[in-house]
Amino acid sequence: MKTALKICAAVFGIIGVVFLAVGIGVCYTTGLRWPMIHVGLGAVFLILSISFVIYLSRRAATEKRLLENGTRIQANIDDVTLNYSVRVNMRHPYVIQCSWLDPQTQKVYVFHSDSIWYNPMPYLGERTTLPVYIDPDNPKRYVVDTEGILPPKG
Repeated sequence: MKTALKICAAVFGIIGVVFLAVGIGVCYTTGLRWPMIHVGLGAVFLILSISFVIYLSRRAATEKRLLENGTRIQANIDDVTLNYSVRVNMRHPYVIQCSWLDPQTQKVYVFHSDSIWYNPMPYLGERTTLPVYIDPDNPKRYVVDTEGILPPKG
C-alpha cells in the first residue's frame, strides 16, 4: 500500500503542477478568466499529493518511534492469510496474523503484519511467535517486526 500511495502522490503532484502552470500561463498571457478552472484542478491535485506525502511520512515516523521506543512483546503466530482487500496484477499479498493476551487487562489483541508479496511460511520455520512493538498507552498502535525473519524487501 505504501508503494501505491507513493505512486499516487507523484502522479497527482505532476498533474497538479501541469494544470497550475497551464492555467496560470493562459490566464496571464490572454487575460481570460475561464482557464482558472485549471488552476483550481491543479490545486486540488496538489493538495491530494501533499496529503499522501504527509500521511506516509507520519506513518513512517510512527513505525520508527515504535521500533525504537515501543514495548516489545512476543505475539503468537495464528495464521498466514491472503489480504483480499488489496490486489495488484491479479495477486493478493500475504499477511501474518498474530495475537497477544494482555496480562493486565486479560484482553486479546490481534496484530497484522504489513503486506508480503510472497508466501512467508517457509521463512517462519518452526517459529511460533513474532516480536511486536506496541505503544504502551494504546496497543492498537503497533508494528509487527518481520525484519531478520523474512528476506529484505526489494
